[in-house]
Amino acid sequence: MDVADRRLISLLGRAYPSREAMLALARAAGPAVDAQDDWPSLLRRARDGGRYAALLADVLYDPASSQFHQPLLGLLGADRDAVLAAGLVRHGLPADPGTRQALLESLSTAPDPGLQANLAPPAGINDPMTYANAVADAVRRVARIEVDGRPAGTGMLVGPDLVLTAAHVLDASAFPPPGSPSVVAVFDFVRTPGASESETGTRVPVAEFLCGSLPSAQEAAGTAANNDPGPDRLDFALLRLSSPPPAAVTAAGPAERGHYRLDPAEYAFASAPLLFIVQHPLGAFQGMTFLTQRPAVLFGGRRISYLGNTAPGSSGSPVLDISGRLVALHHYAATGSNRGVPIAPIAAALLANGFGELFGTGGGPAAPVRPGTDPFRVTRIARQPYVDRNRLRGTIAELCSGDSPILVVSGQRRTGVSYTYRLLAYGASRWDTHPPLRTLVPGGLAVVPLDLRQYAETDPGQRLDRLIPHVAQLLGLHRAGEQFAQEARNVVSLGLWIRSGLRGSAKQWWIFVDGVDDPAESCPGPVAELISEMLRLADDPQVPLRVVLGGAGAAEVAETVFPVGTFALDTVNGLSRADVQAWLRDRVAEEGGAADDARLGAELDKLYPADAPLPIDLIAASLPAIVQRLTPGQTP
Repeated sequence: MDVADRRLISLLGRAYPSREAMLALARAAGPAVDAQDDWPSLLRRARDGGRYAALLADVLYDPASSQFHQPLLGLLGADRDAVLAAGLVRHGLPADPGTRQALLESLSTAPDPGLQANLAPPAGINDPMTYANAVADAVRRVARIEVDGRPAGTGMLVGPDLVLTAAHVLDASAFPPPGSPSVVAVFDFVRTPGASESETGTRVPVAEFLCGSLPSAQEAAGTAANNDPGPDRLDFALLRLSSPPPAAVTAAGPAERGHYRLDPAEYAFASAPLLFIVQHPLGAFQGMTFLTQRPAVLFGGRRISYLGNTAPGSSGSPVLDISGRLVALHHYAATGSNRGVPIAPIAAALLANGFGELFGTGGGPAAPVRPGTDPFRVTRIARQPYVDRNRLRGTIAELCSGDSPILVVSGQRRTGVSYTYRLLAYGASRWDTHPPLRTLVPGGLAVVPLDLRQYAETDPGQRLDRLIPHVAQLLGLHRAGEQFAQEARNVVSLGLWIRSGLRGSAKQWWIFVDGVDDPAESCPGPVAELISEMLRLADDPQVPLRVVLGGAGAAEVAETVFPVGTFALDTVNGLSRADVQAWLRDRVAEEGGAADDARLGAELDKLYPADAPLPIDLIAASLPAIVQRLTPGQTP
């Protein structure tokens, strides 16, 4: 053991004088821990297990050891850059000014880029703070894409609930992919101490395949070489998630993920600064590679070629510059180099297909909400109809103000109960466009979903053990994949945690508990206790929490805690013919026309045949085309 090692061990012993404090820190960082460990054996074990940088990074980010941070930085020697980089990935930018400055100096000067945990780029970055923020944003916005339960590629957020990936990740020959595969975006899939891959990540299902462009046949077959794919073969897919992913959990608290802007302006690759790719190669934890040379532009700007470390599973990854601008979509590897699709032609294709709201420029259908209008009164969400629900819309102000912090949405399955979340999430993502909402909730809204149906196959006795960590994660109180203390796995402890964690929060948190159908099935004893505790927390004016219960048995569950009449109630019975008729008339009028009564009646007869109406999702999916057919001058 050399002098530097002895000094490091001495410093750590003073920072963590008790064995309990040392072992608690070590368990969080991930190396295997023995109850008899001391600092020398623990550091040796961490080096052997590849967790040395993570362990010391956790020391640097621990407020309890802040007086030792600067001396520790001076003792790290050649390990300093790796430790600082590990801290950036695990915790974000450090709050301590000295540690932050050391990180920025490391980013400015450290060499040797590559696909590695070390985030150090080549020398020559003029604004390392901007670069550090770009990396932190990418970690939060990039997701692993799974198709039918298997990792298939990578994608990134380009809207609150929109993900962009490569079309061939889903299917190289058809879009939308045939057979309606199950597709899931897994955010926060980063290496987490003490957690397996199955315990890591924030999973959000894909609800809709919105728009896409396939690769060329030669690219799909791996024989593209120098063949121009053509202007209509851009290999991208735009997907709508079932809900926006919850806020990312960082050492400083919940952090908004944000999303990348799709810029239709052509990017100047010939003078590009450092570019990098954040990816899930081979479906593994998030990794990064740097492009050490400027890309070559091919085929009139429809492809770029570059050098960098990628692998199967990297397709659909963002290619970013050091300012955090999304400049290309990683496409595939070919003949010793990589290919990407510049964002400019993808953006142009989306504009041409009516997705102008992604760019704030119009183009295609009018944006669903204009500044100053109430986003909860929207009639379209992600270009899909949102009909009726006037009782729900009218109740939202009561929830915001706290006059009625609990809402019950009562209805049978497939009547539209689950559509409630879409409206709540959409309005919350645009709360700042409406001055009355900004007055009611100046700190903003966060709406998170908890669907009890996803836990139906879990043994009732174990269901609570799964639900409690997930609730804490949804509310930004627990990082996905971190070990969850056994003593916290009870309703009382969770209630205390939520009360202390949310009290004083400027943001208002809404949790939509869906699938409350048969109370005996969906809410066995312990689960009913959990819901009751959340209802009581929402009723506390000091806790900025609102609870929405949805399902056929939601009112019955709510009544076990509060008398009828003390919570808001919205009863859902599907889409009535009268409501759909009114919606169609209004939309045709917005297009400058007037619906012909006979043609409108004929369209409604198809949706509402004499024996039984079509399912609600089929009715909703049919409405945009009906508006087009009813509007004079529109081409069917």
